[in-house]
Amino acid sequence: MIGQIITDVVLGNAAIKSLIIYGDKYAFFPNAIPQGVPLPAIAYKVLSIDSVDTKDDYSGIDKYRVQIDLFASEYITVNKMDGAMRAAFNSAEGEFTVLDYDDTSATVDVAVSRHNETSDVFFDESDTHGRSTEYIIITNRTS
Repeated sequence: MIGQIITDVVLGNAAIKSLIIYGDKYAFFPNAIPQGVPLPAIAYKVLSIDSVDTKDDYSGIDKYRVQIDLFASEYITVNKMDGAMRAAFNSAEGEFTVLDYDDTSATVDVAVSRHNETSDVFFDESDTHGRSTEYIIITNRTS
């Protein structure tokens, strides 16, 4: 479910899509970017999931901590990607319809905040710039 929400947010942003398109595909992947994929590219990781329980049962609210990794051969491109990513996540609140674990449709209300953990890296061997930012995504199952 969280992968669908992240994909909808990221690929729903035209600026991000225009930066990571190659051929008829997008350089956007869960966990890691496969070898041979052209840059710029984006990977995301789910770092943790915290469920909110009530005294009686599970509340339907989950808090996901996710990391978005941006990679490009030019630092200015990483900055463009980061700006577009922040804009996409800043406007990502609302209802999303996703497939649940059992392939049934579920509606979740989504709220997003940017965590204050952002770091830049440079890989000499591949002449690649990278930036990682953590986001908190809170989902509330409404159906």
